[in-house]
Amino acid sequence: MFGVAGVPALYLFGRLVTCKREALFAAALMAINYQHIWFSQNARGYTGMVFWTLMASIFFIRCANNGRKSDGVMYGVSAALGVYTHLMVAFVIVGHAILYAWLIWSRARSASRLPRDSFLPLCGLVLAGMLSFLLYAPVIPGIFARTIGVAGTSVRSEWASPVWALKEMMRGLRHGAGGGLLAVAVGGLLFLSGLISFWRSNRFVVGLMFLPGLVTVAVVLATSHNLWPRFFFFEIGFALLLLVRGAVVWSDFAARVLGRGERLAFRFSTAMLLLMILASVPPLRAAYRYPKQDYLSAMRFVEDQQREKEQVVTAGVVTTAFQRYYGRSWPLVETRAQLDAVLSQDHGTWLIYAMPIPIRTIQPDLWEAIQTRFTTVRVFPGTLSGGEIFVCKSKDERTQPILHGRN
Repeated sequence: MFGVAGVPALYLFGRLVTCKREALFAAALMAINYQHIWFSQNARGYTGMVFWTLMASIFFIRCANNGRKSDGVMYGVSAALGVYTHLMVAFVIVGHAILYAWLIWSRARSASRLPRDSFLPLCGLVLAGMLSFLLYAPVIPGIFARTIGVAGTSVRSEWASPVWALKEMMRGLRHGAGGGLLAVAVGGLLFLSGLISFWRSNRFVVGLMFLPGLVTVAVVLATSHNLWPRFFFFEIGFALLLLVRGAVVWSDFAARVLGRGERLAFRFSTAMLLLMILASVPPLRAAYRYPKQDYLSAMRFVEDQQREKEQVVTAGVVTTAFQRYYGRSWPLVETRAQLDAVLSQDHGTWLIYAMPIPIRTIQPDLWEAIQTRFTTVRVFPGTLSGGEIFVCKSKDERTQPILHGRN
């Protein structure tokens, strides 16, 4: 529902910062965007982040321009509900606060006295902070215990690397764009052109789009947290608006080169935007055809191949799915000693795992044992990057060759 609601929310935001036509095309692109649909299928908060960020941005613009108290109240409520959906939306509010400080500074330079309604956005920001605190009040001790109260560790996951995050973001863009790297390159050019166009016409809007993302980057890097691209998913609506504006900019340029008027530029931009929509359709097959992680096929494969007295164990994040959702009593092995104890029982052993990065980084001894004492029999792919389900068999038994696929 949040994914669906994000489409009209983007249209409403677009109507405030650009023309109706660009807002409509951006909303159309979001409606069939692979990443947006992919996250809309998740029972997680990321499409909620998109919706509340757009709504908070709408009311922030309105209360900054119109000075109506109702807009300030709605900003505070929208921003607080965004934080309640996902804590990362707090960085959106911080970005808005920085933008508001710049706005007040700019107005103070050009006027001897600021009007009273100039402080309405500040009231909205304070209200957002107060409501967020009240919503989280029952669990604040737990939040501190799981964040700043956690003892530091010298182990640094690959997920905390900006290089990994950039590669993963590029992989996601390439996967969701019909045309692969060429489409990503063209999209990058359109994005940059749209950004320059908005910067020339309204720097306040550019700040509204980019400051929350920059604050998120700064905080995540400062805390050495995993730099997952999904943390920045709330920016997708803004990115689509910039793509649409970029298409319009290049269409205007082509019309001027050809010595034609606005009508040809209109036709060029319409054709380009329709091509962008058509290019977004083919990748959607994967979003609907394949699961994000194919636990069910992996479970059925193991149960079909398992012989009498053979054991099945799990490692890493797959345990939760098999035990809670599918009711399998397959135990979790977290150390090499536990795995060695299982292997010492002189029965064939099946091992299922996924997400090798945290196992390799945090449990290197266990990872080494998996690599040396097991053979990968089957790999079940999914649409989640790095989420393949690996099915392995202990090497002291006859193993099947490595197979990749769903069946």
